[in-house]
Amino acid sequence: MNQVVTFSSVETKKTGNSKRGPWALRLFTTAGGTKFQTFDVDLGESLEGHLNLPLEITYEIEDNGDFKNNVIKGWKPSENGATVSEPVQSTSNGETAEEKQLRIMRQSALDRAISSVAGGLVTDDNDVPLTSVDESTLFAIADRYVDYFVNGAA
Repeated sequence: MNQVVTFSSVETKKTGNSKRGPWALRLFTTAGGTKFQTFDVDLGESLEGHLNLPLEITYEIEDNGDFKNNVIKGWKPSENGATVSEPVQSTSNGETAEEKQLRIMRQSALDRAISSVAGGLVTDDNDVPLTSVDESTLFAIADRYVDYFVNGAA
């Protein structure tokens, strides 16, 4: 497959030697959060020098049972400033990476909302800490945490 992407970061996870020579597992993350990998030392080093630039990559999706890897096979500079379009990746249960991220944020937000109430951080109009709240109030507090996670402090 060919895709125009912009890699925003790279992480070298492991290095080693095999019968075919040295290898390095590098994980490249796009500006949209999609991860690609390569074990090819030369390919990885050449890509590292082109972070934050639109590139046309050639890759294969390798299915390893519970997960899929986008394995980079080659690349070239993007022609004429082509628009970057991210591939949509889904997890093993069929949700996209964005849906998974939102689900995790909601779970974390609900946990923080419960802790906020239990810790006396939620008060009524007279600044008296509430020791319990109804379900809709708890979800409203969690929604404020999700908004903070997505948009930051207002």
